[in-house]
Parts: sequence; C-alpha cells; structure tokens
Amino acid sequence: LGEGEQNGVRQSVMRGLLGRYEPSHVLENIELARRRHLAAKGKSVNLPGLTVAAITGDFAAEGRAKRQEAEARSEAKAQAKTAQEFEDEAREAARIARRHEINAKLQALPKAKLKALRNAFAKEVKAGKHGTILAAGFAERGWKAPGIENFFRIFVAPRLGVDFAPIAGNRGEE
Repeated sequence: LGEGEQNGVRQSVMRGLLGRYEPSHVLENIELARRRHLAAKGKSVNLPGLTVAAITGDFAAEGRAKRQEAEARSEAKAQAKTAQEFEDEAREAARIARRHEINAKLQALPKAKLKALRNAFAKEVKAGKHGTILAAGFAERGWKAPGIENFFRIFVAPRLGVDFAPIAGNRGEE
C-alpha cells in the first residue's frame, strides 16, 4: 500500500488493486509509473492516474516480455555452446582413439612391412602428391619435418584397416 501512496494513490484504491492483481504485478507497474513520471521532466503528469493506469493496463508487460525473450535467447545460446563443447570433446576423443589405434597397429607390424609403408609414403611426398609445402619440408628435414608423422598416420590408416572417415570439423590432423 505504501508504494502506491508514495505515488499519490489513495489507500482504498490501492487495496482494490491489490485485491485484483498480484503484488509483484502492482509493484512492477508502480515502479514503471515512477520512472515515466521522472522521465517527463517538468511536463505536467498526473502521477496517481499514471500509476493506476500502469497497474490496470500492465504497462510493464512489454518490458517483462523483452526480459523473458532475452533470458530465453541467453539460455538457448548457453545450450548451444554446451552442445558445441560436447561435440568438440567427442571429436577430440575420436581423434585420439584413432591415433592410438593406428600407433598400436604400426607397432605390431613386422619391421619390413613398416619400412615398406614408410618408403611408399616418402615416395608420394617427394613426388608432391601431398602438396609442395610438405614435399619441401620433407626434402629439408626428412621424417623430422613438421606434420610428417601426422600425414603418415593419415596415409597408413586405410592400409591398416582403421576407419578414417572424416568427423565433422576434422581438419585431417591426427
């Protein structure tokens, strides 16, 4: 009652409004009426009338709806981020699992078979089949060139029976 009285609304009118509307609805609209009155800056505004009109017309509904929309967008954004993080983690786990599977199979190969695979890969790299940058790096630094071991894993995966189907977002790095 006191909030409405501060806006000049009679106590009997406030009791009637509180009987028809939720207290939170009344308080929210009283505050909105105050803000609008202050924003009028010297213009003649009937604050008690504005207060009653705000409560009965629920002037705060638009602001409430905007806040709820913003909260819903924020929640949707947070859920999308969580889903993206989950997908990223799943991709990373799959990438690591594939790398471990390839490494285990490479270690289990007879030395002659491993050497034959390395030679076949080196021949393709030198021929530029995997790009000129990789070829130049290999020519300069051999197996210590950046990315060579990763590209070798990609090269041997199908030859070792490892499913190397691309996962969404995978850049082909192993």
